[in-house]
Amino acid sequence: MFGFLLKKHYPVAYLLRALVFAGLLPTVVGFAIFVVVDYQNERQRLLEDNTERAIVLSQTIDNYLLRAQALARSFAGSDEILAGNLKPAPSAHQVLAAMYWCTGSRPTA
Repeated sequence: MFGFLLKKHYPVAYLLRALVFAGLLPTVVGFAIFVVVDYQNERQRLLEDNTERAIVLSQTIDNYLLRAQALARSFAGSDEILAGNLKPAPSAHQVLAAMYWCTGSRPTA
């Protein structure tokens, strides 16, 4: 099988280099395949994570909009406003309470 190597006398250094190269080649190819597959998997995972974050963000925004809409409807349908019996401007506490109810988080100064 390797008779062609025996017909001509090659230096030992040449044969050792060929042996090292033959041992390293599969390692380099295997590592390159691993890097490519790992890159593709990580890219797919990041794409799925970003898609999930976008869905959660849109649901959160929809929730805030629905709460604000409910607040506006409750103000629009209140008996005092419909009767024209308007009260003075609400106190800061009432405004902050309405903001807390609408957003679900405490306002910061």
